[in-house]
Amino acid sequence: MIWRVTDRLTTGLAGSLVLAMAMMSMAGAPGAAHAQVKPHQATGVVAASVPAQLVILKKFGRNQVRWTFVVNPKTAFDGKAAKGARVRIVYHEEKEQRIADRVKILEPAPPGAAPPATAIKAAPKVSPPPTHAPKPASAPPT
Repeated sequence: MIWRVTDRLTTGLAGSLVLAMAMMSMAGAPGAAHAQVKPHQATGVVAASVPAQLVILKKFGRNQVRWTFVVNPKTAFDGKAAKGARVRIVYHEEKEQRIADRVKILEPAPPGAAPPATAIKAAPKVSPPPTHAPKPASAPPT
């Protein structure tokens, strides 16, 4: 009978000790579970590119969806992400935003594609004023 009581105590103690050690390891490193970010990747065609963000059109079957990525100084580009270029973006999610880590150009933009959004737009053309003077109104017949 004493054997059963001590057996139960050691089993209960060992279980409690393991549980306590597991809790201490989690408490000792706060945020350890969130320290590693999981990388993701997305492939699509660049719809817009500005210094702080990159927007791609991603296909899901017949549907196209716009995905926006935050671009920061740590983002590595292996070429120019001009509008119309096909790209693969390696990113991670942080505070419900997609942060681009690396942008790889799979196919450059076609030659007829619009220049990047950072280019300076030319002023609109204005038609010149007419060179001939208007005819004077003729006097009404009397």
